[in-house]
Amino acid sequence: MLYVFAGGHRMGSHFQTFVVTHGLSQLGTKFAWVDRAAMNTFHLGAIRRGLARCDASPAKSFVAKTHASFPIQIDTLLSAWNVRVFLIWRPLRDCLVSDYHFARSNAGHAYKDFDDYFAKRGRRVMLRNRLHEVAWSTRNDDRVRGWRYLDLRDDFSRVAGEMLAFAEIDGVDIDRLAEELQIDKLRAKYRDPEGKFFRKGGAGELEDLAPGEATMAQISEIEGMSDVATLGAEYLRCDRWQSLVFGSEVEEAGLRKSLQTWLYRSRRIRRLRRRTLSNARKSLHRLMSRG
Repeated sequence: MLYVFAGGHRMGSHFQTFVVTHGLSQLGTKFAWVDRAAMNTFHLGAIRRGLARCDASPAKSFVAKTHASFPIQIDTLLSAWNVRVFLIWRPLRDCLVSDYHFARSNAGHAYKDFDDYFAKRGRRVMLRNRLHEVAWSTRNDDRVRGWRYLDLRDDFSRVAGEMLAFAEIDGVDIDRLAEELQIDKLRAKYRDPEGKFFRKGGAGELEDLAPGEATMAQISEIEGMSDVATLGAEYLRCDRWQSLVFGSEVEEAGLRKSLQTWLYRSRRIRRLRRRTLSNARKSLHRLMSRG
């Protein structure tokens, strides 16, 4: 069985993933991750090859995590026959708040305030999350199911039980699982003592960040958009520089996309991206804050 976690950005899909992966580990069931680099870069050909290998071994367990949002990406995931796709829903405004804190504390980006963040990053994040909502909502497939993030957080036993039943995983001790997935334990296990990644986000916190009228107008506009093609085109326009360098994520991969996927697989490049560049951004943020 292949378990795909395809939630949007900062919606809580890591927490959702842990329900299944920790459940499998509790039972002593081994599982393998499906080409993480391809899933991150949307190398469609490599993803299809990975899914085909999963279908060829139906008795084994596989896990994949991605932010598939465009129809071609969704179709690619659903080309696997032995798959369960897990979605998680969270209000778009709450996702923005979570990403704002994540970008500043964990990724080390420098922003003057929330309006500056929204102009440089937040609008693109929100467009993709809205595209994700609209595109997945059109799918009527028994292999796909979604849950609300706040329900998973606040009513863990019930929701985790439903998720494991959907995954056809029996025998997991839910109380033990809940204990393992307490946020303090996740922070300790994954070396995140300050909660830079594992942030216990709530709801309705956007007003605390004092967004301006222009920013709020754009947020409301995106929330009201409901056409997949329009949302996709607007997102790609915001993401045009990455598409120019590494190729489009909604087209079959060429040399540029293959290069991007290789860079994700490279341990040295991954270390440079996660540590060196992140620390440089954080130092820049501190210098700008002093100014």
